[in-house]
Amino acid sequence: MAADRANKKVRSTVEEIRAARIVPIVTIDDAARSDELAAALLRGGITSVEITLRTPEGLAAVSAFAVRGDILVGAGTVLTPEQVEEAAGRGAQFVSFDLWEGGKYNVARSSGLNLISR
Repeated sequence: MAADRANKKVRSTVEEIRAARIVPIVTIDDAARSDELAAALLRGGITSVEITLRTPEGLAAVSAFAVRGDILVGAGTVLTPEQVEEAAGRGAQFVSFDLWEGGKYNVARSSGLNLISR
């Protein structure tokens, strides 16, 4: 039953990404400005975003975007299974990664996250 719900969530996320057609990749140095950025993206017709994990504010920004509920938010580039878990816990709906590694895949699938490989 939990696997069915996770698979439905993944399908829904993929459909949203396809509909959005554009997923900007954003690096945020100040998570307090996340709401302002999300609003600007939405005004411009952008309905999805990937927040980079390059700064200490990345995961806080993922949380801020996720709480809004009106924009699809992902995290990347995830390097470890622990980052996948943290991103899922912060409300990310997808994660991106460079190298295929089973641990990240397994954690993402069990969390109901979609993985996007570059």
